[in-house]
Amino acid sequence: MREYWYLIPLISVILIISVLNYNIKENVIIPNKIEDLNGISKIEINGINIKIKFDPNSDKLFFSNKINMKTINDKLILYNNENKKENEIIIGSKNYFNNIIIKGTNIEIEGDIKSKNFYISGVNIIMKKNVHFQGDYLIFDGTNLLIRGMYDLFEFSSSGITTTIDFNIKRCENIQLESISINGDIIYEDVWDGIRNISIDGISKNIIIKVKKENSGIIKSNNTIKIIKY
Repeated sequence: MREYWYLIPLISVILIISVLNYNIKENVIIPNKIEDLNGISKIEINGINIKIKFDPNSDKLFFSNKINMKTINDKLILYNNENKKENEIIIGSKNYFNNIIIKGTNIEIEGDIKSKNFYISGVNIIMKKNVHFQGDYLIFDGTNLLIRGMYDLFEFSSSGITTTIDFNIKRCENIQLESISINGDIIYEDVWDGIRNISIDGISKNIIIKVKKENSGIIKSNNTIKIIKY
């Protein structure tokens, strides 16, 4: 038995992936490495064809040997050059991060994200419906953005060429949307007193804002927007 000790980390990865309902596909490079995220407060990811899942029940990082990793003090950096297959990364989000930066092409994100600041930049960025972000500031900057999910934060900013939005939001005092073409819905889940701001700049704009019937607060915008009570 002693000669098989080196298989233990791989077996652990397989078991954890099974618990996470991990779906293996032919065009996906599955994680085969584990790292501890204790002491890490900053994460930076640069790459092509990357699917990122944030798991609130874990404080570990799962990634493949096709992805390069290095740490500088409390900062973790991941990057790859694989452009044929999809790389999957599972980030344990049990603990709260200070900064998360993601840059790349063909990036898909899902799960529960807890970070004071979150910056996403690139081409073909997809936020899945099950995204739940909790933090202070979030910035999108890219081409072909699909932003869905739930965002609990202070300020939300998005700049793109084509942007489709369909997200819920709360606690947010400022929303800035800038895109040549932008359309979709924003649903406020909370109520407030006073003013909240929405700035919209674009050539083609079709945005519907939904607020609760009992909300007494005001939405101030630089553009005419359609507001629906629900």
